[in-house]
Amino acid sequence: MNPTRLVVPSSTSNLGPGFDTLGLALDWPVRAVVKPAAGLAIELEVANPAWRKPLLELVTAAVRAFETAAGCKAGLDLALAGDPPLARGLGSSATYRTAAATAANLVCGSPLDPAALLSLVSRLEAHTDNAVPCLLGGLTASGWDGDRVRYVRAEVASAFLFVILAPDRQLPTSEARMVLPATVSREDAVQNMQRALWLFRAFAENRPDELRGAFADRLHQPYRLPLVPFLTAVIAAAERAGALGGFLSGAGSAIVAVTDRAHAEPVARAMLRALEKTGESGAVRTLAADNQGTRRE
Repeated sequence: MNPTRLVVPSSTSNLGPGFDTLGLALDWPVRAVVKPAAGLAIELEVANPAWRKPLLELVTAAVRAFETAAGCKAGLDLALAGDPPLARGLGSSATYRTAAATAANLVCGSPLDPAALLSLVSRLEAHTDNAVPCLLGGLTASGWDGDRVRYVRAEVASAFLFVILAPDRQLPTSEARMVLPATVSREDAVQNMQRALWLFRAFAENRPDELRGAFADRLHQPYRLPLVPFLTAVIAAAERAGALGGFLSGAGSAIVAVTDRAHAEPVARAMLRALEKTGESGAVRTLAADNQGTRRE
């Protein structure tokens, strides 16, 4: 097998009302070079040296989980390069796990079919919402049906742009889940279901005006506000600058605003100013959706 190059997108999840269900692949990839080898060798090129150790452990564990699932010893030399930040709700763990499992599957002759690979990465993630768009691209609504991952998928028009505000403040998913209530009201659950469906159709059918008001959430964002106290101000600033709406990316701390090319730059400036007014710092990046998912380059 000759060296193979892979592109693996990052992702955002929840999109406001679609808690643990909706996910969208973003053009902020990790790239991998895969070569067969006698053992396992992993090389990481990352933007922050502090990420190296946790990512090395995560990637190694994903390869070992693949070996158990496939009954194959994966001898490979895996070089990974990318800068999606960790602990910001941008699907970095799903991205690196997908890269590792896909690479191991390639060197073993693809014993796992796409459905089995999807199931493996979703089990490692403990959720499907980042794993499915990372592998398949586009906008997805997914979940478990017994041992099977079920999903619906739609491509996202290039007219939609996603302004990502990534604060310097990290927020581990485990910490962000601890603040969620054990139960919610019927009214709150119904409102979220309604908006998640409106949102999916608006993206799938390229109806931008129907996104306005569709990002409202009652299941997780209100409870996470103490951990991301700048959330409301940043989204309000984005909307005043022309965004269609905004939401906490996954468990946070990143915030995403949905907009178009005409408003992307003012939206990005407004979000960063709103963050800095709270005494926090961070960076913005404007991205398109990735409709291709994990693929050979």
